[in-house]
Amino acid sequence: MHLLVITDDLPDGDITAALHAIAELLPPERRQLLVVLDDDCSREALQACLDVQVAGLCRASAVGTGQVLSTMAAIAHGSVSIDPWFLQRLRQPRHEECSSPLAWDADALSGRERQLLRLTCEGYDSREISERVGISPYAVRRCLSHAYQRIGVRDRAQAIGWSVAHGVISARDLR
Repeated sequence: MHLLVITDDLPDGDITAALHAIAELLPPERRQLLVVLDDDCSREALQACLDVQVAGLCRASAVGTGQVLSTMAAIAHGSVSIDPWFLQRLRQPRHEECSSPLAWDADALSGRERQLLRLTCEGYDSREISERVGISPYAVRRCLSHAYQRIGVRDRAQAIGWSVAHGVISARDLR
């Protein structure tokens, strides 16, 4: 299986049509798509990415910052990595959309949240993390849930992708 990278500046059509065409041609188990979109792309393009289950979604403005490479590393490790800026745009009502990216700042996380995210990225489950740091598995899940909410992700896979993209852990530290 090969990773296919698609950008939204296609000369012969729009990204939405291209994604749907690829989805019709290749079954999900034979495709891994990394899509790079402009910050101001349409909601339809974002929704098309989610509909065809892309493995990675990055902002064009992040090219050169290491985010694309981090996303590729996350995909190689079996994770899905969606830039939180795009997820936030999809959650906003249309009238609240703005043209500048949200500042998802890893420094906004507490020390405990960063510690638990690192351990999650290292492959530990909630029980193992609780044993390592001396808190209950429930407290681990609650703290991670709060961290996910702060950084705009839904699950562990997205949290791992976000953590790599934002320097909480390096791609080479993933197991």
